[in-house]
Amino acid sequence: MSIEDVADTIRGFCKERVLFPVEPPPFVHSFVRLLYVTGSIHVKLTGQWESAEEEIAWQEAKAIMEAFVEGRLMSVATGKSDVPMKLLSPEREGVWALRATRPKPGIRLFGQFVYKDVFVATNYETRMVLGKENSLAWKDSIRACKTCFRNLFFPYPPVTGGDLNEYISRIYIR
Repeated sequence: MSIEDVADTIRGFCKERVLFPVEPPPFVHSFVRLLYVTGSIHVKLTGQWESAEEEIAWQEAKAIMEAFVEGRLMSVATGKSDVPMKLLSPEREGVWALRATRPKPGIRLFGQFVYKDVFVATNYETRMVLGKENSLAWKDSIRACKTCFRNLFFPYPPVTGGDLNEYISRIYIR
């Protein structure tokens, strides 16, 4: 898939309100990276929270997303860590978690990269529901992510592999 094809496909999804762009903060006038979310995530980012704790978690998620599109240096986890982004195992599948960790237990947004620096967040779950990594809930969330991505971009695959620099520019690996 060419970059032009991706851009046309994503523009169409945005026009149809299937995907929603995450914009940088108001004082930033350009995008360095692109991040899109599905409708269920967009609803949470725009303020339909069930509690003050949920609001805080979604505000943290929004701040991480804004830092991503703004092009700030992103901390990426390779092991157990509370940094904002992590390539999940197995790495060859290219599924990422964006991690809003406060207040505990936090939320995880799952997504994949269409191209380097173009991320699509497809689904989310609370960390409490997910439980320990490799639980059935984690596997279900990863499967839901891959299914949603495939439904949106078939026959074009996501970025995959273990080289983190092929996904995101300006990263700090922890």
